[in-house]
Amino acid sequence: ALANIDTKIDLGARREDIGTHSNRKFAESTSVSKIDGPSRTQVCLRAGQGVGRTQDCYMFSEDDGDALVGRTVAQLQLNADEFDVLPPHFDHETLKELEDYGWANVLSDYGKYPASFKRVIPFLFAQLVYHWHEGKLATLLPAAHPLFQQRIFRERGLIDRL
Repeated sequence: ALANIDTKIDLGARREDIGTHSNRKFAESTSVSKIDGPSRTQVCLRAGQGVGRTQDCYMFSEDDGDALVGRTVAQLQLNADEFDVLPPHFDHETLKELEDYGWANVLSDYGKYPASFKRVIPFLFAQLVYHWHEGKLATLLPAAHPLFQQRIFRERGLIDRL
């Protein structure tokens, strides 16, 4: 793919230094080097690499190990209190209320999004609601941001109840 980019385009680095391998290698080496971090096997499995022909038959990825690798790649502190806190999310009752209200009433053009993205919207919306109630959203985004033009922010009844 890099060979198809016009050589006149400045990529900000030498072309031979650009590649996805270096990003993956950094993630792997920093994860494995953490004290009390994920095991080498967990990191290899998460990176989609084998751990050896014999071990591949017996070593399988578990959700906990995958989450641990993801958090270490994100450079989260393993011993911080925030490390084992779940991200903002809605309980089943609130999700049912939102489904009944209709996601199209929350997010304009909801019907145009692919099903794969629609599955993510409740999690993204939970983040917005959380930051809205924490008072951080207004400090992160300018008042004229298109997000604030969405119905959910113009008619605040629903977001204030959540």
